[in-house]
Amino acid sequence: MQQFFYKLSTFFYIVSELGFRKALSRYLRAILGIFFKGLKVDGKDSTSKSLIPMVTDLDLEVLLGNPELPVLDNDARVQNNDWVWATPIFGKGSGGHHDIFMLVDTAQQGGVKQVIGLTHGHSVLDIPHFENVIRYDYGYHDLVLNDLDDSKASMNELVIATGWQTFAPALRTPARKRAYLVQDFEPWFNPVGIQSYLAEQTYKFGIPCITAGPWLASLMTKKYGAKSDYFDLGYDPKIYRNSNSTERNAIVIYYRPGTLRRASEFALEVVRAAENQLSEFEIHFVGGAPKVLPKGNVIVHGSLNHEELSELYQKAAVTFVLSMTNTSLVPVEAMAAGSSVLTNSGEINELNLAGTSASLVDVNIRKMGYEIVRMAKEINQELASQNANSVRGREWDVQSKKAINFLQELPYA
Repeated sequence: MQQFFYKLSTFFYIVSELGFRKALSRYLRAILGIFFKGLKVDGKDSTSKSLIPMVTDLDLEVLLGNPELPVLDNDARVQNNDWVWATPIFGKGSGGHHDIFMLVDTAQQGGVKQVIGLTHGHSVLDIPHFENVIRYDYGYHDLVLNDLDDSKASMNELVIATGWQTFAPALRTPARKRAYLVQDFEPWFNPVGIQSYLAEQTYKFGIPCITAGPWLASLMTKKYGAKSDYFDLGYDPKIYRNSNSTERNAIVIYYRPGTLRRASEFALEVVRAAENQLSEFEIHFVGGAPKVLPKGNVIVHGSLNHEELSELYQKAAVTFVLSMTNTSLVPVEAMAAGSSVLTNSGEINELNLAGTSASLVDVNIRKMGYEIVRMAKEINQELASQNANSVRGREWDVQSKKAINFLQELPYA
């Protein structure tokens, strides 16, 4: 009976990680974890699981610098040339996982076996499920997945951490070289506390970093002393392209209220402040539904796939997207499809979007409201072409090869 309840709590955890973030599942998971702490499940002692989501006690020992950790880089292990990407479990529609899979696919085309080693912090892992998600929701058919623990029996060529909660498992995976794919400044994802502290700790190990955009590379080098390089935030030109449409009558709002760093509530306030001057445009909310809609012709979308997004951007006069941390993929993809882009000013976007046509404006309702109206009314075919041309050179095939070259040229530890 105890094993049943423990596995039930694990089930809720997996479900929540795949996108069904129900408060009830978190509550039950926490309660069950407290009552049944110490059980052995599938031969594993559940006390190895810390109370921090997706982090084990051994992870804590690694991140907090326990000097008694075993040395796992044992030359006696079976040697192989695999690259192992330590990756958190995922659902569909994750921009961060899109980038990981794109990089894995590029590296695999170079002839080296790539393995996506899933980290999960619990004892249940349905590999076929995740293979289907990659195949049908991300469009990659030849990527190899396994439980990261399966990669620890061999000495791998390279292991790449892809997020702070994968960092300690990546360090425990035997490899001749190590790297860190940094796509955002993850200490900002949580309020100041143990999770933000542990996330920042991962930058202090001196592991070489390949980052999404130049702002993160500069931060990793200057603040944390890590060897760093970056790839520009890119787009797939086979999907995101300018149709030279003469009718651009849409305003696209990137709206994800569950992701606080995207400042969706503020974006809504800007649109509501300008709603009377945008009456001739369709207002499209992508990602979620506001509780209070602005006036006018409003269309609410859930999550859209890349083809659907491209079709919408090709009708857009303006795409309005905010990010309080690292720049998202939306600005570059929208510009590639000809849309003008409005986003927030500041060092992050100034570095990451340098050379593009994106309009960077202070986070101010009046200023942004004025700018979104001006940009919407001024769009024409010439400006749409300028938008698309401003992101030339950021195609994913170019940027992914840059990232893979950096990883290939890393020296052995």
